[in-house]
Amino acid sequence: MADQKTEISKMIQDTIEDFDAKLRTLEEKVTSLEQKVSDCQADISVIQQETKMVYKINQKVQELEEGVKVGKEAAQSDIGRIEEGFRKELTDKDQQIDELKKTIKSLKNQFAEVESAFR
Repeated sequence: MADQKTEISKMIQDTIEDFDAKLRTLEEKVTSLEQKVSDCQADISVIQQETKMVYKINQKVQELEEGVKVGKEAAQSDIGRIEEGFRKELTDKDQQIDELKKTIKSLKNQFAEVESAFR
């Protein structure tokens, strides 16, 4: 009977040691998982900050694109006014040239009349 008690005690002791080993293994795994969770939370925090920065950058890009669009429209309007001014100026110059040609022709005719009067 003493052998049975010793054997049972030994089995109980082995079972306790086995459970203790398994418990330590589980505790190590829990610690490892807790560290991984902590690392993931830190990564999430960084990603959230970067996401906010990307959002702000996108807003700024949209503002700049709108500014470029407005500037481009204003420039096109200015170019249109400048072109219209040049067209008007060219038309005015063409009219002045035509008037000068008529004046020159008239002066030539008058000169020819004066010249023939002297002959």
